Amino acid sequence: MNYWLFQANAEYFDLLRALRSSPTITWIVTRYRREMQEGDKVIIWRSGRTAGIYGVGHIESFLTGSYNRQNSAYWLDKTDTSYIGKPHAVVRVDDQFTDAPLLKSVLRFTPPLAKLSVMKAPIGTNFKVTAEQWEALSSLLERRKGACSSS
Repeated sequence: MNYWLFQANAEYFDLLRALRSSPTITWIVTRYRREMQEGDKVIIWRSGRTAGIYGVGHIESFLTGSYNRQNSAYWLDKTDTSYIGKPHAVVRVDDQFTDAPLLKSVLRFTPPLAKLSVMKAPIGTNFKVTAEQWEALSSLLERRKGACSSS
């Protein structure tokens, strides 16, 4: 089992609407593609002023050499064709928290999540996540769920 962070650029993709509307989202996966497998866990990250974790999921399948823009309704730049011919991962969204994301401004004080690669070098789409970071996120999400259900 591997763990990944897939980053959506807020200037190009309406991640919030996609997460609220669709059970799956596709991502270009040129970096680390050979290491990725179906079933791997994924952190769904949004860049920009409100950067942070907006959901979690898992890789459901892969598309090779896609010539159709997946999730086309959510792409802000309809003229971009950089996706053509590139492999994509289909990510099944297991949980989304668009109304209460885990923002970068808070995560940077939360070890070991403060050491996520995207925090230090936010350029790119696919990032490796350690098992320790995934476990820390899982624990954080469980505590949040517990706090919400006891309210």
